[in-house]
Amino acid sequence: MLSDAMKAQGFFEGPQVVTIEDASDSQCAIVGGALSEAAVDDAFLIVTSGSLPKRSKLRTLFESARNAAAAAIYADRIDIVDVQRMIADQNGPEASADAVQAIQAFGESSGAGAMRELIERLALYRLGDGGVIEAADVALCAGGAGATDLDGAIDAVVLGRSGELGARLRRLEAQGVSAPRIAMVLSFRIKQLHNIISSGGAADAAIAKLRPPVYGDRRATLVAATRLWSPGWIEGALRLSLELEDALRGARDVSGFAIVERCFLKLALTVKRAKG
Repeated sequence: MLSDAMKAQGFFEGPQVVTIEDASDSQCAIVGGALSEAAVDDAFLIVTSGSLPKRSKLRTLFESARNAAAAAIYADRIDIVDVQRMIADQNGPEASADAVQAIQAFGESSGAGAMRELIERLALYRLGDGGVIEAADVALCAGGAGATDLDGAIDAVVLGRSGELGARLRRLEAQGVSAPRIAMVLSFRIKQLHNIISSGGAADAAIAKLRPPVYGDRRATLVAATRLWSPGWIEGALRLSLELEDALRGARDVSGFAIVERCFLKLALTVKRAKG
């Protein structure tokens, strides 16, 4: 059936596309045969699958074939099971529960691609020592100028330190951190703050319920920010952060960093005026 579909000519002119959904290694031989026999005029073949480990025959086929390519597409929400599977794929040390949650938190703020790279660094970091990956290892290996400056810029926003923003954003731009990524992390942090404030209870109790958990300096920043933001302001900030993501998707002639800076200043000045 696949061979016939690849060779079939459509009623209308133009390239044809054949799709195979939810494929697995059991279809590898069939797909491999179609790739080996593919001609220039054949249909374009798209094969989709769920999570495939590194040793998957189907994944290896597309990564090694000269006339094919493999692309990883990640869900917007990173599930803890996905994190555990990525760690297992490395065939390296195991990770503690706190480490897994810390990796998930990193992935939520930085994206699944960056999270996969972090897991690879952690596997190398613990290679051969027989140890278990701990949350402290995650903090060490996830560090870097870009991550530190991005956290610092968003901390400056939620704490109303508007005077710091210009220099911090310039450093992020020079480091190659994209405006959409900055907007994504801002939205994530504002949502966390919104959940805490809208809970109506004590900040410490609300922060303890956050998933993934929040530790260290990030926790201290959230506690301090809850004393500065009112429920009405955080609702407005949440809308503004989502509007920022939409604006960056449609930005053309205007610099993405200029849009980010205006949004960051507006939020930080709101808090600064409240502090008096």
